Formats: sequence, structure tokens, C-alpha cells
Amino acid sequence: MKKKFMAVALVLAMTAGLSACGKTTKVKLCEYKGIALQSVAQTDVDDKINSYIAQNFVESREIDGPIETGDTAYINYIGTKDGVAFEGGTDDSEEGYPLVIGSGRFIEGFEDGLIGVKKGEKKVLDLSFPENYGNEELNGAAVKFEVTVKKITRKYDLEVNDENVKKLLGYDTVQSFKDSVKEDLNFQSYTEQIGTFLSANCKTSNLPEEEINEYCDSVYNYAMQSVQQYASYYGVDVATMLQASLGFENEEALRKYCLEGATQNVAYQYIIKEIAKKENIVVTDEHVASKGKDYAEKYGFSSVDELIGQAGEKELKEAILMDLTIEFLIANAQIF
Repeated sequence: MKKKFMAVALVLAMTAGLSACGKTTKVKLCEYKGIALQSVAQTDVDDKINSYIAQNFVESREIDGPIETGDTAYINYIGTKDGVAFEGGTDDSEEGYPLVIGSGRFIEGFEDGLIGVKKGEKKVLDLSFPENYGNEELNGAAVKFEVTVKKITRKYDLEVNDENVKKLLGYDTVQSFKDSVKEDLNFQSYTEQIGTFLSANCKTSNLPEEEINEYCDSVYNYAMQSVQQYASYYGVDVATMLQASLGFENEEALRKYCLEGATQNVAYQYIIKEIAKKENIVVTDEHVASKGKDYAEKYGFSSVDELIGQAGEKELKEAILMDLTIEFLIANAQIF
């Protein structure tokens, strides 16, 4: 979970913008041409392809039931303790809360208790919250949930063919889809290997603390905002959600982790910029238009202008410069 969190948060920090390069920061480059890069194993590529297929090549169809594991039950429910409804224990929405049976989203016994129920039926569940649930009122409490099943959907596999690939994923053929997955996985892997090599062999000194702290704050604030939102949604305290979702014992441990990551990533960006300078790698208007469009689509912006309006043109160009430099390093690497 931590690794995924950092990947998302560091992208946010990069697009949020950093200070200009400090005048006293020094970079001593290593030999960066000819880096040995290991390609992703075909088994890993196949696993990723199968994962995409499992997620996308399905069709949800409404059924009357009975509910089975893996079905999505759209439910209304009222949770009561000693006959009184407790906060956060009720859903009375028109469509109903979509609960995937077997997902583990609700407390133990809730989802299993709905197996066999049909559309339109009600079920009363006698359950208990975990002792360490994170809510003093509900820790270990015996409760009842009156559940009404409003709708049930079940997923059915679709054939993996050119027509469905184009319809669902936008590729012309099944082969072009598979080739793209392999290319993307290798690029991600090469980027990580390059980062590890450069960080271990190139040297930096006098990194600006202000820049590191800005980077750290951006990542830390992003993480805490997400933790607080989830804690509020599930009705638990922030400390419990911080441990459950990100694996940190307290906020101090999270900040320490963010600071270490910020220091490493700021140093890495200075190394990349120094390589770009030495190799005369520059960002052109054409790069901004083409790669900016890719960034906009990836992060949900309607246009490059909207992306620039939120992230800033300078920050977008820095991100593109990093991409171009990594592409240069891959082109000049030894790939096995």
C-alpha cells in the first residue's frame, strides 16, 4: 500500500511545482550511458494483460438472485445498537449502496449474511463490530442491520477479440493491446531501474531544504487529506485509518517517510536536469502540445490549457523534460 501511495503522491508533488534550482546545489554525474536494464519477464506481462482482461472484459447484467459471492448487491440498510440507529450505519439512497459480496468492505458477517437473498427481500443481520474498530461507541458492540436488497448485478465475461478491444480499451487489435501493455510495463521498469542506478552512483550536495520541505509537505498533505476523508467516511479515527490504509503508526512516522522520499526525489530531479543540460535536451512547443495532451488525458483534464492552468506551464515542462531525459537514457542503455 505504501508503494502505491508514494507513486500517486509523488506525481502530485511534481505537478504541484518546485522551486527553481538552487545556485549552490552541486551534481557530480556518473557514467549514465550504457546503463544495464532488465526487461520485464513475459510472465509478468501476461499477468498484467490478464488483469486488464479480468477488469474490463466483463458485462454487468441485472439478475433477481439469489445473491452469490462476487455479485454486486444494491442495498438500503439501517444499523441499530440497543434499538437506536447509530451514526454512519444507514443508507436510504434511491439506488442503494453498491456492495460487492466478498469484497470485505463491511464488517465480518455482513456480506456473507446476504448470500442467498433475492431482489426485493429483506434480511436482519445480528452482528458485532470488531473490538478495535476505531470508534469508541461501536468497538465490540452488538448491532443489528436491517438490509433491503434493491437490485443485484452479476458480471459475465466477454470474448477477447478485436471488436471488444477497440470498444472497451481503444486499441485496434488484440495484439496492439498486448504490445502496448508490454511497452508500458517495460518503460515503468526501466524508469525505476534508471532511478535506482542514478541515485546510487551520481552524487548531489547542498540540496535546498526549502525545496525538500515543499516537496515533503505536498506529499504529506495529500496523504493526510485522503486518510481524513476515509476516516470520516468509515466512522473511525484518523490514527486507525492511517495504520490500516498506509501502514504508519502515527503522523510523525508518515512525515519522516515523506521527508526521506522528498530528499531522494529532489536529488534525482537535479541529476536528471544536469543530464538534460549536458545532452542539450530541451522541451519544445511541440513537446508541450503532444506530451501535454497525454498528461491531460492521464490525469483527467479536458485540455492541455486546463492542465497548465492548474499545474503551471513551468511545472508541466519540468515533467516533460524528465520524460525526455528518461527516454534518452533508455535509448542509450543496454537492455537485456
